[in-house]
Amino acid sequence: MDDIYLLIGLGNPGIEYMGTRHNIGADFLRYFAENQGVDFSYDKYMDADVAYLNFAGKNLILLIPQTYMNRSGLAVKKAIEHFDIKSTEKILVLYDELNLKFGDFKFSFAKSSGGHKGLESIIESLSSKNFWRLRIGISKDKKINKKAKYVLQKFSIMDKFKFADIYDRLSLALYEFYKNGAEKAMNKFN
Repeated sequence: MDDIYLLIGLGNPGIEYMGTRHNIGADFLRYFAENQGVDFSYDKYMDADVAYLNFAGKNLILLIPQTYMNRSGLAVKKAIEHFDIKSTEKILVLYDELNLKFGDFKFSFAKSSGGHKGLESIIESLSSKNFWRLRIGISKDKKINKKAKYVLQKFSIMDKFKFADIYDRLSLALYEFYKNGAEKAMNKFN
């Protein structure tokens, strides 16, 4: 269907991963859905939590893969097939970015995975990197020695106080992206 857009929040499944830096994409998408008054339900075929939303004049499918991060592409590929999404340019992936300061975010298109295992899985499953990303900054320090351990840590109490502002700005960025297009969203928020 030409009028459907896929909005994906990456993270690891399970309560123990909620609130970790690596799950900020999935955690934000849950917050966003709740604020829009929609609920997720589990879809066994896609192995993902799915919600449906009309937002900024677009029909969005919200998807949170319930595979582990490094297998996210399996759920994304099944969703694309199931909903008959013809163009990967109708995909926007929300995920954690170590190379951005906590609270910053940037849109990008058709970039490499940058070593992010969730993106690597999506690129491999789609045989394409031609999809949109919204990279959400999780780092305070560019000199993180043990990146795998760092991304699986929970956010501090002080960081959590900033979520409302960050999530509100992310919601505004999504509105701009879907209402006025990627270029305007990038000019306004990047």
